[in-house]
Amino acid sequence: MSDLRLIKVPFTEKEEAKSLGARWDAEIKNWYIPQGVDPKKFEKWWRFLDCPFEEKDEAREKGARWDKVAKKWFVPEQVDFTDFVEWWPGWVNERLEISSDADQQDDDENEYYSIKGQAGGDFRFILDQRFRKLGGTAQVYFGWREEELEDDDVESPTVAIKFFFNEEDNTDDFTMFERELNALQKLSPHPNIIELIDYGFDKSDNTFFIVTEYQFFSLADLIYAKFEKLSLFGEDLDIEYNLAEEVEKKRTQSPIENWNEERELLEEILEGLVHAYESGILHRDLKPGNIMIAIEDGSEETTAKLIDFGISSRDTLLSKNQATLKSIGTSLYTPETTDEELNSPDSRDVYSWGVIAIELLGESQVVNYADLVRVLDDEVAPNYPTQIVEILTNCISLRPQKRPKNVTALKKKLMSATKKLQKVKS
Repeated sequence: MSDLRLIKVPFTEKEEAKSLGARWDAEIKNWYIPQGVDPKKFEKWWRFLDCPFEEKDEAREKGARWDKVAKKWFVPEQVDFTDFVEWWPGWVNERLEISSDADQQDDDENEYYSIKGQAGGDFRFILDQRFRKLGGTAQVYFGWREEELEDDDVESPTVAIKFFFNEEDNTDDFTMFERELNALQKLSPHPNIIELIDYGFDKSDNTFFIVTEYQFFSLADLIYAKFEKLSLFGEDLDIEYNLAEEVEKKRTQSPIENWNEERELLEEILEGLVHAYESGILHRDLKPGNIMIAIEDGSEETTAKLIDFGISSRDTLLSKNQATLKSIGTSLYTPETTDEELNSPDSRDVYSWGVIAIELLGESQVVNYADLVRVLDDEVAPNYPTQIVEILTNCISLRPQKRPKNVTALKKKLMSATKKLQKVKS
């Protein structure tokens, strides 16, 4: 136990520590930094001291306190940790003495971590910022199949490995792993659902994991680039987006032409939702960050793929539980919980899709519901067909009864409107 790199993490910050790579030791009920994870990332939680028994009174006078569970002295958050330099853990001092250049190591020097999936797949990944995505409920590393690393030409990762931590006092992580795995097993393969490759349990780290296909960026990245007027999504993607030019183009084209140019991505998102719904699954956390954008090699052809089914539900009746419903979703993309909303869980994904559609079709950023209505009225309505605007208006209604009752009904309305518009154009 003495070899553990213990850190003092307040309960309110545990998700942050977890996302950075910290682990929970169920035996001593304390957070620690696993070997191979950079301790510098946890500097604000370096609180445990290597204080000899005979010097405990001196440490207490300076402000240190005794942790009965970890059986170690620690420095409270409001007390300056630098006052205890003589008792800093050896690994902290060693870390601070390492040149900052040490963090800039070559890829060849990176240590690969191996896991084996339930289906027999061997995968490897690196604890590296470039190959990691942080999330509120899990941690995703980008990695490779074991055999791929034997090829010197391999560069970009090919798989995403999502880890769900297994804390003794918290069953939510396993529940989310189970929900996401069950959903992907039922829904994959499908062109608009991220492909499930493998899954398993890592005994060395006490984590459940899911392995899926790797995609470079999400719809959130696309929207960010759009409004930040970025010219490049990444080194490997030569995709330019000039918002001013796009706005001018919209205003010179007809509403039908504008819709025909934009609808493919929105239809793909809807196809993924419909496939899930007809399989008995509500996504319940649809947002740009949970929609990956696949790009065909050598082209700008894109495909939307839904990810993150951790709070999805197979049983739609489960969503009617008030406590459950209030705790899920992301604020902008999730309607406010009301008694009416509790009785209409099937329309929540409809609402989320409507918000995303308005965000994509509009010309300015959407932060809250008032922004959403403004963008719809002032930026979307003048440039797109009335039939489409009417559908979007209904989708984001705060009265669920006014929305299409589910994503299947929404798809029918959208297809019908598009067919009528195509007839008008011809």
